[in-house]
Parts: sequence; structure tokens; C-alpha cells
Amino acid sequence: EEVQFGNRVFTVAQSGECAGADYTDPKQTGSYLLSSAGKNSGLRTLSMDIQLIHYRASSSAASCFRAHPVFIACVQKALSELKTNKKRAIVTQGYRLPSDVSGSTAPEEIFAAAGTAITLLPTSRDPADLIGIARALLKHCPAPLERISRNMGIVMQQNTVVVFMGGPSDPPLLSVDGYTLMSQAEFMSDALAAINTGLEAGKPTTECSLFTTLTSGMWFPENSAGVDSTVGPVDMAVTRDTATDFERLVQYLGTNVQFDNADAWCGQSGQSCAHCQSGPVDARLGQRCTARMMTSRMSDVLVRLQKLVREKMSDGVLVLEAWDEDYPGHVATDSIHREGRALKVRLTSGSAAGLSQLSNLAICAKADFVQHNGDHLLLAVQKQHGTVASVSQFAKAALVRVEPPTIKQHLVQLPDYFSEADHAQLPVFDSAGREELEIARHTKLGYFVSPHSRYFRLSRHVADCFSTLQDYFDQRKDTDGLVRLEVVRGFLTTPERDETLRATDSRYASGILGQSFEVRADSSQSITNVSLAAIARLAVIRCTPEFKKADSEIGVGLYHDRVYVDMRDTFKFWNPSGSFSTQVKSAAEFRVYMQQLFEAAYGSRIIDPDLPAEAEALADPPARQSPLYRYTHPERVLRRRRRQATSPTECQPKRNTAFCSLSQRARRDLVTTWWKEAEKMHNYHDVNETKAAFEGCFGDCGTCLSGDVYDDKVEHCSNYFHWSPFSIVPPYGSTFNLFPRERGDLRARACPVVNLFEASFRADPARSVSQELYPQTENPSPVAELLQQLYVTHAEGKVKVWVYDETDISAMKNTLE
Repeated sequence: EEVQFGNRVFTVAQSGECAGADYTDPKQTGSYLLSSAGKNSGLRTLSMDIQLIHYRASSSAASCFRAHPVFIACVQKALSELKTNKKRAIVTQGYRLPSDVSGSTAPEEIFAAAGTAITLLPTSRDPADLIGIARALLKHCPAPLERISRNMGIVMQQNTVVVFMGGPSDPPLLSVDGYTLMSQAEFMSDALAAINTGLEAGKPTTECSLFTTLTSGMWFPENSAGVDSTVGPVDMAVTRDTATDFERLVQYLGTNVQFDNADAWCGQSGQSCAHCQSGPVDARLGQRCTARMMTSRMSDVLVRLQKLVREKMSDGVLVLEAWDEDYPGHVATDSIHREGRALKVRLTSGSAAGLSQLSNLAICAKADFVQHNGDHLLLAVQKQHGTVASVSQFAKAALVRVEPPTIKQHLVQLPDYFSEADHAQLPVFDSAGREELEIARHTKLGYFVSPHSRYFRLSRHVADCFSTLQDYFDQRKDTDGLVRLEVVRGFLTTPERDETLRATDSRYASGILGQSFEVRADSSQSITNVSLAAIARLAVIRCTPEFKKADSEIGVGLYHDRVYVDMRDTFKFWNPSGSFSTQVKSAAEFRVYMQQLFEAAYGSRIIDPDLPAEAEALADPPARQSPLYRYTHPERVLRRRRRQATSPTECQPKRNTAFCSLSQRARRDLVTTWWKEAEKMHNYHDVNETKAAFEGCFGDCGTCLSGDVYDDKVEHCSNYFHWSPFSIVPPYGSTFNLFPRERGDLRARACPVVNLFEASFRADPARSVSQELYPQTENPSPVAELLQQLYVTHAEGKVKVWVYDETDISAMKNTLE
């Protein structure tokens, strides 16, 4: 197991690594036991300013130590702020062995043994600077520690400040023990002010005059149908019995907001309630101030709002209701209050006239919904994952990443091998109340939502893919007739996928990722019939460039009643229906045609007449001959090489085949003979590199038209053709031959390299028949394709093409396109 401290990754100690001492966490804080040997041996710091030599000053001889990443991170933020303000502090002590603090009752020593205490000394050695250290810690530590249900403690000693993180049952502690420049009461007051300052950090005052002001009966956004359609209706009420969901709620930690009925209920009958307004808020789950609890997104709105009200109205905010739950004598309403996503507020002055200005400030404070109810305001927010909003921008709307209730997480569950970074790249969204939201042109959010879950995933590239398909038909409706596409199926929940598809189905992987959809023409809204094969063909043309933006390729499945489209690592087309488009004459031809179509679309070689500027910007035309040329593998090749394994259905590249052994001598002789001729010409590029490229192009041998072997051939051949001095245009005119294979009489007009590509050999000159040296199955060569690209690159102005018969037309079709 690995744990990250900032940008440093430590390996958690394994059994047996920490023998010889007791490393038990005495307070069960959740700190990690880390070894100083093995993979961690080269690590010298826990963070930028917390060096292990200081953190382990009292336990340097021990083989292991304890630390907690959240605690270390908040202390580092405090140290960084001190440096910014030209005040520095150093760590004089951190982890201590339990045996060194045996019998001690001092919190700073007990938590040092847990790996969650640090002693800080101002470099100035001036006791007056101790309060600055404490203020920085109080600004940066309470909020992140509350997120993991931990309290912080600070002990002001004579010359140092001790900061610690408690365990699950430890209350907050702010203590003066030896510090002489402040009394306990003065320090408590200063500490609460520092916490308020920390909450408001990073939330600058906003100019609110451009935002809407509401009067009684109005709401924002004014074009919405109400609170549920704006932020989503209540799903699952958060209760104390749903521990994971309950832990996600946060408390307003400051003292600048007043709460009505703040101490009436604290989780269970007979339990005394803390007076949350007069001291540091308790982060322990059983001691939290219920009236202050809400989601992180709601808390951020409240922090901004109270700051604006104090600065612009010289008034305060009174919260009448935040999170709501059932308790003796009270039944909670079935509303978003039960999820902590709503607040009822008014001014502490009681001014009803000031509610309109308060509504303006609430909108300015980024509340997603604000309603003026005459004597109070209702504020509400969307669901949100984590403490900081993660927003995915679609073409016409922005969606916020959410976290479903624990009981519904199985609906969007990804395989275990997906990391947290993978989850962040594949966010979950909430569709409830927003099904009609237009996220792209012709594209509504509800198109892609499963009927079995309000929670779903969706890549913006999939939405844009559908949009560009519908846009194609809309542009032609006046001439070709109306065609309306419908999404048959979009996101698949994990249970849906497992019940509907086999693990071997080509559609199995992408549905849960939000990277696929199934589409067909909606017969009830379409005037013109369009075949599924035509839609599949159009998907390759229009969606391949879109998926390329996400470093992905396209998969297309042609079924009897729908077309499946997805994003994947490598292109794939499968056709269970056996149908095909009008451009070809059989399903077999259609498969080859779709591969060729993909290659052209991926290379930005299919130009949309309506978007010539975009085509020019995306185009990557083949380069002309130049000694400065250097081939680089396309990203799709690099991506394939990064994959751990190829699919069992893919061709497996091999060099050590019987054919390669049989033809080795012939290839070696050909390379030797032809290189002697090439050496006679003047090489502008480095001769050794040119020779290596020549040998790699014509001397290599291996199977498959894709994979590492073929990629190497493409690299070597492309480099050689661009570096070698042969002329691509014959000296006796501007006519040259594209396809010499079937026209031996024209081969004389082809460039000299063609004869190499056409080479043959006899394994046994006395007996065996002649064989091709570069057959498509045993040793495919990219020479013909690369030469065609060079020919086309040199063709300028009007190009006249002569063909002998229909065979030539078919052979030249893709090149000419």
C-alpha cells in the first residue's frame, strides 16, 4: 500500500519491517506506519518544510515512524503562509516512540506517539511570533481535519507551539501552557477569529451589482420550474444511521453566523449539547452541532454570504434551518434540507426590507437557487462530490461531479483496478430534474441517462459525437428530408451491464464509463429513411475526429436495429447484422472500407465542406522529402504501446517466424546490393542514419499490419524515403506510376524504390518456386502506402489521372480520396 504526502509517495510498512519496538497508535488517529528503509529509504521530507531528520529527531534510531497525510498537509500550508509573510518556523519535534512517552498525560506527548503532533519554533526565537504560528495553523487545519472527523489541538508553550490532531474520541483543545503574552480567554478569542479568517481565505469580495435582486414570491433562476428542477429533488435523506453519508456533511466552523435553535438536539435524547457559538466546533460525529450541518457546497455559499452581508449591509446572517432530521417532537419534511443542500435564512437584525438585498448577495455568493418567501429566503445547491467543485464543461452546459448516496454507489461502481485518479477522470453526474437540459446542439442530457438511475456518467465527446451526427442531417433536411436520431441506450448501470451483456461482448466495457451510446433514426419523427449502415459510416467520419480530441479512437457495431458507438483505445468495427452501405458491394468490403474510412478520418483527411477552416487547422499532411525530416509515431501508436497487453482477437506481431528465417538471406543480400547503389548518390542526411533506416525498412521481417513490428517498419521506411536522394518525380517528365504491381510495362516510370518492394526470392534456387519477399500475411510492408503519400504530397495544381480499367479505379480510390 502506498500513501501520498503532497507529491511524495511513501510505502506503508509491511509485517516484520518494524520489529524491535512498539509502534502502536495510542489514540487510533488513523496515522500510517512507515518504514525508513526499502522504497522509502531515499525520501528525506514529508513535505516542503517538514524534514524527516527534524520530524524524527526523538526517534531517529528507530526503523519506523508514524505520520498522517492530512495533518502534515495542513501544517505545511501554515508554514508556507508564514514564509510568505516573512515569518518562519522550524519543526523541532514530531514523532516519538510510545516507550519514550510512557506514563505521560500531556496531549502533545501522547499524540506525538500517534504521529499526529508537531512542535514548532519561530526562527526569530521571539515569543511574540508564537501567536502568528498559532493563527496560521488555525486558518488552515480545522476544516480539513473536520472532513475526517478529527479535532485539532494547540498548546501555547513558553517558546514553542505544539499542534496536534486528535483521535475519534478526542475533543478540541486550545490551551495556554507557559505562554505569557496572552491569557487563556484572550487566546480563545483570537483563535476563533483566526478560524473565521481561514474560512474566508480564497473568497474575495465580489461586485454584486450585476446580479439579480428578488422581491417576495420571486426566485432565481427565474426561468426554472422551481427548486427541484434547478438543484435536483431529494434522493435519500441523510441520517445518523447512514454513517458514510453523515460524515460527508460539514459544520459551519466560524462564529460570524447565528443559528436558530442551535442547542435543542444533539443526536440522542439526554445528550447535552455544546454551545457552538462560544467555542471551537467539535468535529466528532456524536458531538457535532446539528443546526450547523450542511453539504460542503452549501457551506461555501454561507461563508461567502456572511462575508458579503457584514461588508455591504453591516448586518449578519441568521440560519433558521439547515440539515434536518427526525428527532423527538419533530418530523423532518421530505425536502432537500434532509440532504443538507438547503438553508432558510434571514438577517440577524430582523429587517424584512433587507431581504431583497440579501437575495442579491445570495445569488452573488453562488447559491444555485434562491427564493424570496416574504419573511425569509430559501437557498439551495446542487449535489457535489468532495469539498471543491469539479465541473465538466459540455458544449452548452456545465455539469458538477456528484457522489451518490452510499446505498446507490453500486449503480455506478467501477472495477477495483480503477484508481482515484481514474474516478476523477470519469465523474458521476446527477440527472434528476435536468433531463431536458441541452448539453450540446440537438442534444439533451436525458438522452444518455439510464431509466434505472438518476446518476450517470457521460463524456462530453460522446455528447458532441451525437450532436455532430444530428447536425449533419439537419443541414440537409431541406434537400434530403427530415431525419431525427434517437439514443436507444446511453449510460449503463453496473447491474444493467452485468444482466444485459456478456463480459466478451464488445459493448461490455464502455457503457459504465459513459463513453458509448446506441443510436438509430427515430421513425416517428423522420420523413426520410436512413439505413443503419449509413449511420455507422457517418459515425466513423464525424465522430473519429471528436474522439481523437480525447486521445481515443472509435468503436462501431452495426446491429439489426441500432448502431453502437463508443470511445476506445483502438479502432474496431463489427457487423453482426451483415448489412453494408451503398459505397460497397458486400459486408466483407464494408469492413475493409470502414477501416480505410477511419484511417482517413483520424488523419483529418476527410474534409467537411461546411468547416474548411477546421479541416485546415487539424490537417497533418505528409511531409515532402527533406534531410531534416524525422518520423514520430502518432499518439494512437504510442497509446497502443503503453497498453499492458493486446486483445486476444488482435494480430500478435512476431519476428521469429518460419518465413522470416527462410527469407533472411534474401533480404540481407537485397539490402547489401541496393545499398551499394544508394551509396553512389549524394546523401544530404547522415549516411549512417540513412543506412540504418534503409536496413530497418527492407531488412526487417515480421507479421501483422499493426503492432510494434509494423510500427518500426513504418518509422524506418518513412525516414529513408524522406532522407534518400532519389527523385520522387521522374526526370523525363511529370508523369509517374502509382500502382506498378499489375502493370509491369509501367514499372520503368516508377521510382527505383518500387523494384525493391516488388522483390522476390527462391528459398532453394535449384528447386523451389519464386516467392514474394514482402507478402501481406508473412511480412507486410508499408512501402506502397508511404510512396503513395509522397506522390500525393508532390501533386500540385491540376492532377490528371489515367486508368486502364475498373480495377485501376478501385485500387486508386482511397489514395485519390
